[in-house]
Amino acid sequence: MVRRLILLNIVAILAIAILCISTNPERLPAALFIAFFVALYAACYATLALLSVLLCMVGVIASSRRRINHTALAVACLPVFLLVLQSIGQLTVKDVLLTLGLFVLLYLYFGRVLTKTSSDN
Repeated sequence: MVRRLILLNIVAILAIAILCISTNPERLPAALFIAFFVALYAACYATLALLSVLLCMVGVIASSRRRINHTALAVACLPVFLLVLQSIGQLTVKDVLLTLGLFVLLYLYFGRVLTKTSSDN
């Protein structure tokens, strides 16, 4: 799993670098503009999941790989969503606070749902 996360992180960072170097955002087609955010999400997910797996291997945290994946997938959305809001000129302090509140509530809700479904099996 660690090798796969490292490979995903390298590919995502290379994709971001290629998109940033070879394109002009003002003349960029919508599909490539969205591809940048998808690559950024992949890089954020791979970095968070890799960090969590390494901390789990060292013994700092005790969590299952499934929970690590779910947490990394959820937490990686936050910076990408805030960057999307910034890129369209809609990011204000109120939006940041609302987004943080929403993500905290969703994280707690899905954590509870995952705990219930894993204990039911």
